[in-house]
Amino acid sequence: MKRLYTQICQVDTVYSLFLYLILFPRNIESTFFFFGSGIPDIVKEQFKGHSFIIKKKQGGVLYSLLNICRCWVLLPIVYLKYRLYKKVSYGQDHLIFAQFVISNSLFYILLEDGVGNYTDVDTIVLYKKEHYFLWKLKSIINSLRGVVSQPMGFHPKIKKIYLSGMMEVPPYNREKIEIFSLQESWGRLSVKVQNEILHLLCANEVLLKKNYNYDILLLTQCFSEDGMIDEDKKIQMYRDILQTYFCEGKKVCIKSHPREKTDYKSIFPFAEFIPSYIPFELLVLMSKHNIKSAITVNSTAIYSLDKSVEKVILGMGYLQKYRNE
Repeated sequence: MKRLYTQICQVDTVYSLFLYLILFPRNIESTFFFFGSGIPDIVKEQFKGHSFIIKKKQGGVLYSLLNICRCWVLLPIVYLKYRLYKKVSYGQDHLIFAQFVISNSLFYILLEDGVGNYTDVDTIVLYKKEHYFLWKLKSIINSLRGVVSQPMGFHPKIKKIYLSGMMEVPPYNREKIEIFSLQESWGRLSVKVQNEILHLLCANEVLLKKNYNYDILLLTQCFSEDGMIDEDKKIQMYRDILQTYFCEGKKVCIKSHPREKTDYKSIFPFAEFIPSYIPFELLVLMSKHNIKSAITVNSTAIYSLDKSVEKVILGMGYLQKYRNE
């Protein structure tokens, strides 16, 4: 018997997927998932049979054009085959073909993706105000890619925005925003549901309940994979960061971003590593950890650590120094 889907979830990060699973656990069995390339293959495999992969730009302009054509042809077929039109949809609104998913939904619920939900909103509003004609031109181009012209909750079909309150809430769409607590949301779930979510995210319970005792936790990001910086410059940046904060005898742990391809184990053989595909926020909820200092450029994951951990957030200006070299 064909499964009846009553919800849709479109995500490109394991963090947003994790949020959907813990905020709406009753929906899991009746949800059809659309995944971007940011979801690791090991996790995608768990949803095989009730998901569709919307690939992002990889391999140049030709690949991008072919993928856009592929989605325009296949997405309507997928929607018809699984009867997905006019369903309640959840996820991120800045992804490729998010416009298609949002427009064809009954209504849309936006899930937090990271610091961008707080820091990028003013930039988006200001850009439209100061460069309206350029914004309009980009909107026309983006419509071919199924991209929302003004993301971060402004689409009229978005009825609610779930934020954790990790930073100050932007002064826009306040009537749509609902603040939630990760810890409380996880705590409300039964052990059975928690274990089901661990299984879907391929998170080994023994690994998660391990004691993590480190002097330094480095949270890396996919800057080279996103074309923001060359791979060798990214590696040098993280070398410099550890050289600044590391000294003999200190225990170092590295948690890389799920989309990173960098082989940090060969670069930093003295460090220990947390599997990249596990949402760091889940690790914090499940494990016993004693981390003295956490360092990042601007990873969202650092905000899940409590006040006992010294947080060093270097900011995008730090990355810019290496881009300019």
